[in-house]
Amino acid sequence: MHLGDLVHPTPVRDFLQTTLGVEPALFHGDQDRFGTLFSWDILSDVISRVSPDSSQIRLNQDARNIAESEWISTHISTDGRVFRTLRTPQLLELLHKGATLVVDAVDRTHRPLGSLARTLERDLRTPVQINAYSAWGESPGFGMHWDGHDVLILQIAGQKEWTLFGGPRRPWPMEQDIEENPAPSSEAEQTVMVLAPGDVLHVPRGWWHSARAMDGPTLHLTVGIPRPTGVDLLQWLAGRMSAHPVLRMDLPRYHPPDVQERHRQDIVRTVSSLLEDPALLETFLTEQDACAPARRYQSLGVIRTGGTTLGGAETVSWLAPRAVLREEDDRVVVEADGRRFTFASAASAMVKLLMEQMDCTVSEVLAVGTGGTTPLGEDDVRAFLTDVVEAGLVAVSGLG
Repeated sequence: MHLGDLVHPTPVRDFLQTTLGVEPALFHGDQDRFGTLFSWDILSDVISRVSPDSSQIRLNQDARNIAESEWISTHISTDGRVFRTLRTPQLLELLHKGATLVVDAVDRTHRPLGSLARTLERDLRTPVQINAYSAWGESPGFGMHWDGHDVLILQIAGQKEWTLFGGPRRPWPMEQDIEENPAPSSEAEQTVMVLAPGDVLHVPRGWWHSARAMDGPTLHLTVGIPRPTGVDLLQWLAGRMSAHPVLRMDLPRYHPPDVQERHRQDIVRTVSSLLEDPALLETFLTEQDACAPARRYQSLGVIRTGGTTLGGAETVSWLAPRAVLREEDDRVVVEADGRRFTFASAASAMVKLLMEQMDCTVSEVLAVGTGGTTPLGEDDVRAFLTDVVEAGLVAVSGLG
């Protein structure tokens, strides 16, 4: 599943340029389109396996966080280790009373959502996090609020009513702002939308909104989409300014005004020269992509085998969706996860296949690696796969 599947029939380019971060949009879908992605059974399995120590699970009701002591038990073993477990009767009672159950970063726990997050990161060129929200009553979990990032809401089960209160009162609000994004008045314009299974709703950053369950239990996912701002660009640029002597110098605090003025002008000229670079935005965004962390999945059955355990049907998953690919002379360079990887040019087709497909089979990699203008042997292709597994660039599943 890709971004285009979520915003259909709107073309992806149109969504990115005219909708994302600009205005709300509702995309209707077939009620079964998320059936294999997430469900009540999967949610139950996730909360049964996730340790509450991670603070990944929380309960909210009426805009307040319910204390963990009300639904989590803590035990200390004889050797001093702390164990925390969900108290099922108390948890279910709170849910019956209208609490909202939240599982943060569920894409790190449930593999199909991790796959969706990888493709969305590639399509959006920004980190994403998927949270799961479930409610059993009309009591709102969070009340009216706004988010400091854009959001895609995927309705999985049940129906949920969303009320949007118009655009932000403070342009492009940020969570770290000193000046608040004022709440809407009681007379503010309201847009009410009811999401059914298969629907997707986009809510831009800063838009005040509220939500409530309708007619029984409801389950939805939110995809948080933080995007870089001019503030992020300047913070990144500040980190690069230490290369310039005039910016490393102590400020002439105790000198006459004319000396201070000359120093100020030197700073202005230096900073202006950096800001006037036509490639500034491209350099910043490319470096952000190259330093984006890869997803963390393990392939223990492949380690140090030289690929000999790989048959052909196993799935190979690319874990660095924002990786930057460069072809230099007789080699191919991949910048990902804040590191630089260099491969022989014969690996170029395999790297491109992995980056474009995100998920493919070992057989597909073998076909590309052993074909083309500079074919490799099967053992070399399997050794390449072992190398990229151990580098953390790919994961292999289906090893048995």
